Amino acid sequence: MEKEKWYRNPEMLIALTALFIAILTASISVYSAYIDRAYAKTTVWPNVEIFLSHSESRFSYGVANKGTGSAILRYAKVNVENQ
Repeated sequence: MEKEKWYRNPEMLIALTALFIAILTASISVYSAYIDRAYAKTTVWPNVEIFLSHSESRFSYGVANKGTGSAILRYAKVNVENQ
């Protein structure tokens, strides 16, 4: 009687298929975690807006942070009539 090859054994075929599915699932899970972390980083960016407000007797500029992250302004310069 001839010995059956290891890869033709039904139990081995099922085991290899299960191993392949497990590796594929783990890879997808790691990639999904990577994408989630990248998305979480982008949702906390600051969004600084400069706006102008004026009326008949008043004129002003304003700065507001409309983003969800904290904005750090390191430098600001205002010139009025070259001063």
